[in-house]
Amino acid sequence: MTEYATSALRVALLAGGDAAERKVSLASGAQAAVYFEGANSSLTGLTSGLTYVLSAATPGAVVDLASAPAADGNTLQVLGVATAANEINTEIDTSPIVRAA
Repeated sequence: MTEYATSALRVALLAGGDAAERKVSLASGAQAAVYFEGANSSLTGLTSGLTYVLSAATPGAVVDLASAPAADGNTLQVLGVATAANEINTEIDTSPIVRAA
């Protein structure tokens, strides 16, 4: 995990790509934890063994892959697999899932 000085925003970023693809806006003086890999125990309500992706509806939230939007054109960023109800093993997939017919 990489700590950045800026409030309770927690984000996962792709490790690859150019700098423009890795930018995140944060309020001045806020705190942010950025997870590239490893255990992220700042979550709740997870089901162990399920794969989680970034939520399309709520910025910064996660949703299990089976509950993610299935409509054509949705892009899903895989974050990793839950190891407990409050922890995900972060393994950012650099090839997002793109839903298509």
